[in-house]
Amino acid sequence: MSVTNNRTLHDDVRELAELPPSESPIVSCYLDLRSSAPTDWKGALVDRFSLLRRTIDPDKWHDVRQCFDRIRAFMSFERDKNKKGVALFVREGTEPFFLAREFDTSVPTFIAVDEHPDIYHLVEMKETFHRYIVAVIQPTWARVLEVNIGSASIEALQDHPQTRDRVAQELTHTHYARHGDFVRGPYLLEVAETLERLVLTDGHKHLLLAGDTDCVVRLEDTLPLVVTDNVMELLHVDEGERPDIVADTIHRFVHHLEDSSDKLIDVFRESFYRDELAIAGVDQVLAALEREKVDTLLLSLTVHPEVCWRCEDCGTHVASIARPHSCRGCGSTAFIERDTLGELTRLAERGEARIEVVRKNSLLDRVGGVGALLRWA
Repeated sequence: MSVTNNRTLHDDVRELAELPPSESPIVSCYLDLRSSAPTDWKGALVDRFSLLRRTIDPDKWHDVRQCFDRIRAFMSFERDKNKKGVALFVREGTEPFFLAREFDTSVPTFIAVDEHPDIYHLVEMKETFHRYIVAVIQPTWARVLEVNIGSASIEALQDHPQTRDRVAQELTHTHYARHGDFVRGPYLLEVAETLERLVLTDGHKHLLLAGDTDCVVRLEDTLPLVVTDNVMELLHVDEGERPDIVADTIHRFVHHLEDSSDKLIDVFRESFYRDELAIAGVDQVLAALEREKVDTLLLSLTVHPEVCWRCEDCGTHVASIARPHSCRGCGSTAFIERDTLGELTRLAERGEARIEVVRKNSLLDRVGGVGALLRWA
């Protein structure tokens, strides 16, 4: 049982993807906690609880009701009221499980009950909610800041550039600040130790160094390899200019993300048309994921794939609106309907495939919103 304060989002997704099923179902609960949310979280829980009470088998209802009690207890007494979104995964019965992840940005309100946790929205957050570290080093002062930026914040910055300074301030948390002689003094080692802790303990994968050129070079020389391997970009800013460095790094970081996504789509497009290690369509991608052949799973945000079915005997998946007549793997006629996005993301995480959520791509949309780059044919 855990509340994920010091774990990475990647750790949570992997744990949920590998969680074995139990006799009791698991409740996956995402709640939008913004004051402007379409439905308040209490109302969402009441509405979903009432509907499930009328539809879930009586032999499973006791455990499901306890899950909702645990969710209400967390929301009433344990949550951080400054957060804008939360994801909870709760299972009672003989193999209880609890995991909570809170966010500085909103999540869509969604509550599901199934044998497997629904991790699609968590994966989407992992892909569109980004954290990075900025170390600002000047001759007379230094700061280390953590920046948390979600897709909604990115869009706000793009649509309203004049709000950049205010949004940047709201998105940052200071981990280290000191005035002193950073040219000859011993303080660079303090900064290096702070960065090493954030990279090793908190799982940060993006680090930007900014400030006076000589100070930045000296800091980089002081950093251990485990930190320098995560340096994405170096920014050199003279102390006399005094720009809003954090706002500038957000702009550069967003550009880096967009550039990385565009390059990946270019690889997919070229490989797909050459029929080399690229496939498209739910059925083909599910089959490749079952065999752990997928290197990168591509999902479109604008296209929602059709439902799929899983064979209860051998686990083979079939994408079809209607129930399949028989399983292509074992010939069985026993199928259970599954949420396609949930199955895609669960299989991808279990097979250690990278997942890329793509906002706009005409090729991916035309083939059903699902594609993949393969490790081997």
